[in-house]
Amino acid sequence: MQAVIETPARAQAFAQLELALYQARASGKRLVVAVIHLDWFYRINETKGMAYGNEMIRAVAERLAAGGQRAASAYPEQGAQSTVESANRREKEASRPGSGGEAALEADSKHAKSHLSRGAIRGAEMLACQIGENDFLLAQELDRSQPDGGLAVEAMKYAVESACELEGMESRLTASVGASIYPNDGRTSEQLLSRAETALSRAKAQGWGKICFYSLEDTERLNRWVAIEASMRTALYERQFSLSCQPIYRISDGKLRGFEALLRWNHPEFGNIAPSEFLPVAEQNGWIVPIGEWVLREACQMLSSMQIYGLEQLIVTVNVSPLQLKDPAFPSMVANVLNDTGLSPACLELEIKEDKQNPCEQPLEVLTQLRAQGVRLVIDEFGTGSFSLASLKQLPINGLKISPAFTQHIDMPSAERHIVEMVIALAHKLGLEITASGVEYIEQYRLLQEWGCDYVQGFMLGKPMKPDELDLSSLRQS
Repeated sequence: MQAVIETPARAQAFAQLELALYQARASGKRLVVAVIHLDWFYRINETKGMAYGNEMIRAVAERLAAGGQRAASAYPEQGAQSTVESANRREKEASRPGSGGEAALEADSKHAKSHLSRGAIRGAEMLACQIGENDFLLAQELDRSQPDGGLAVEAMKYAVESACELEGMESRLTASVGASIYPNDGRTSEQLLSRAETALSRAKAQGWGKICFYSLEDTERLNRWVAIEASMRTALYERQFSLSCQPIYRISDGKLRGFEALLRWNHPEFGNIAPSEFLPVAEQNGWIVPIGEWVLREACQMLSSMQIYGLEQLIVTVNVSPLQLKDPAFPSMVANVLNDTGLSPACLELEIKEDKQNPCEQPLEVLTQLRAQGVRLVIDEFGTGSFSLASLKQLPINGLKISPAFTQHIDMPSAERHIVEMVIALAHKLGLEITASGVEYIEQYRLLQEWGCDYVQGFMLGKPMKPDELDLSSLRQS
């Protein structure tokens, strides 16, 4: 059966899913429902132009209309080349004086979406439609040869990704997929779509280009996420949050260099919630900004209080969210906190994490202002993202912190061992200091010392503890 391209609204596309589900019930077959998200597609429009993005949408539509064939050769090279040429031509025409510019591109966008966007493609046992700016809904009946739907979903994912890798198109996109299966995961279109989207959230949280199928744990996880989100305001204003401190040592002489301030949450109902669970919630809903300010103020006040006891040489490191760095007022807030607590800027070190939503894009102006204040800046968990040593030359930073994911394997023959040794050497050539976190064994410590690592942190050297558990008299002697 030849695919027929239609352009109903989302509600009508949802009706198409109802029809596919009805047919699956009638035939006694299972139906896989997948929501596919194009990772970073918005950056195509930003960097390449709307016309380029529109042509890519066309390419995806035509590939899906062909039935999601796995072979990339299903799309002729000549057609791919003409697609790129067409995009370039439309971009040039839109830029000409009197051409209509944005209006022309907007009209072109609507025309592109007639292929697929906010529409549906029905082929033999397959439905595909665009249900959001970057999201596609696909559904396909499963036969006995596909016991779990995995192959069908992989083929759908491949069809979308390969349509974005056409000859002449420089941009490569990955797709994240969440899927549910009728009747295992639901018996209505609402249930199947909702649970596919829930699985997609888990896939996106794991990184780019992942596939996740719905499980009962997803619903439990979602309910807990909602409960945690609803508790954050109360947690902040009722001081349910607290800080723990993990010591950092200078490896050359073994002396204490300072502490990393670690956020903890003792929830009245859930008990202690791991930062790895509640911080992503705070990142998504924006509460990381006021929570981050609270952490900074508490950490600076803690170290300022220690300095009264003759510990002026110590520093405190505080993790900073990418969302905080996007606020132009962030440097002013940091300056106010330092002024209020009486802490010298040289005693504060901010650990910067890579922005997972916009990798390798850091607000240079904000970082420059912080560095001008005298605050130290360090790239946290270096090696786990897309930061490169070459890109670090553009950032006003003082050092790098190597992720435990690398440190934990250096005491055995491994790629991580060579990588860490190389990173330390090259970072020193760039004038950067190195801190290795996650040090748990003496063999790791000795290797880092041999390679010239500057600072170390880990359970072997000291576990996180509450500020009131610190022995200040012993700290003065260390």
